[in-house]
Amino acid sequence: MEAEANFNRPLRRNELAVNFTERVPKDVALDKIRTWMGELELEEDAWSLRFPASGLARKCAIVFQGPPLVGEDRAKRAFLTLRKPNGVWQEFWIQSPIDKHWIQMYVGRDANPFMLATAALGKKALALAQRIFKGQVNLLKYEGYLTDGWRPFIKVITAYDRTYKIEVCYSTLPRGFPLEDFKAQFALAAERRVDEHLKWV
Repeated sequence: MEAEANFNRPLRRNELAVNFTERVPKDVALDKIRTWMGELELEEDAWSLRFPASGLARKCAIVFQGPPLVGEDRAKRAFLTLRKPNGVWQEFWIQSPIDKHWIQMYVGRDANPFMLATAALGKKALALAQRIFKGQVNLLKYEGYLTDGWRPFIKVITAYDRTYKIEVCYSTLPRGFPLEDFKAQFALAAERRVDEHLKWV
């Protein structure tokens, strides 16, 4: 199936993903992105906008043109400009053409559906771990790792069929971490079914 094959597709390194806090018309999104591209001194033939055919969406992509290495370099350089020297990320806001309220636009590197599903499941694991454990817990979201600051001790793994498994590294599991409680509560929080062939290890 095409959708299943797309789940863990190769990353499109010549693209930047664009997300809005609510659906926006294509022309409004294009105006904002064209302004940003102008600030980066990129001509219009150096990029294009891939937008859903409906003309109204919460997601789209900026595709940087040119041979593979050129397109990838343009995408990388554009992304790197988003973080300022003081560590603050650039913000983009679009005014709704309907009632003039403000809509935020986010720009990031391309991520395939597997990475996005892993990030979503990892955030649920992180929220649960932080609720039931007093020690430090962080998340490497696209990798699905829970860490105690720098050592991973739990990895969440998801699949196209909405199954999941969690691997535990017992040698780095923080002392006092309530693993059995975590297992039981995560089964409810995950909103996915455990693959019967993928057990806790």
